[in-house]
Amino acid sequence: MSTLTTAQRDQLVTRTKLIANITGTAEDALLAILVDDIWAKMENQLGREVLSNSIDELVDIGEDGIGVLLNPDVSGIGFVGTSFESAFELSYSGTGLTATVEVTDVSVILRTIDSAGVTTTTTATFASNASVTAMVATLDAVTGWTATEVNNGDTSLLERRGVRLVTTSTTTLRRWEEYAGEYRANYKIGALDFFDDLAYDHGFPYNRIRVKYDAGFATIPDDVELEIILAAKAAWNLKDKDMAVKAEKLGDYSYSLASLVAIDPSDNLGKYRRVSI
Repeated sequence: MSTLTTAQRDQLVTRTKLIANITGTAEDALLAILVDDIWAKMENQLGREVLSNSIDELVDIGEDGIGVLLNPDVSGIGFVGTSFESAFELSYSGTGLTATVEVTDVSVILRTIDSAGVTTTTTATFASNASVTAMVATLDAVTGWTATEVNNGDTSLLERRGVRLVTTSTTTLRRWEEYAGEYRANYKIGALDFFDDLAYDHGFPYNRIRVKYDAGFATIPDDVELEIILAAKAAWNLKDKDMAVKAEKLGDYSYSLASLVAIDPSDNLGKYRRVSI
């Protein structure tokens, strides 16, 4: 879920204090935690992030060729990948008894284990090796390893793979290939329509695609802000009632308050709810 900035949280606290007739700063810490709790509750009920974010997501495409992004109100789509291409080949000819490669969300990891059971690990991050060319150069420089480029490109698009044995054969690591076909995009609800093409061209049911996109709002929409403020005020009005959780723990106390406040997206914020198809 999206996280409020300090300025956004402070503004919500200040405006809650205005309508709740709260003076001074003694209660600001509790109000800030309370606002965060209600914000998370609201986004959870809407099923999306409200504030803008850059998202890298795997999307399932149905038999009808349609997929829905996790976040609507899309402002731009930077990459769509529906299949893979070879990125580089990797082999090992060193003295280690076993050698493996792993591709995580942030790096390529090489491991070797020698006859004494000692593991040597080399981690090459995408941040430091943004291109396949750079990654190949880094891995090829590791003793006992040989890396050969096949297709250059963005290493963050490498296919994530669990630990794979490399000792006995050459392994090919793949990356997502940018889709060259046509599709329709509904930016408001975050839906992509491939007209059934993926079902025929890419082997249904393996219709999981990779999408990089920006979605959400740069600032909190006025009606969302008002809903948060009203909910925070309603929770605050419960503060002096008999609560199972007392104020000694601000976090628990604010959560108990927030849990008693209903936010109904269907009535007030329905237009922001994530659409499911």
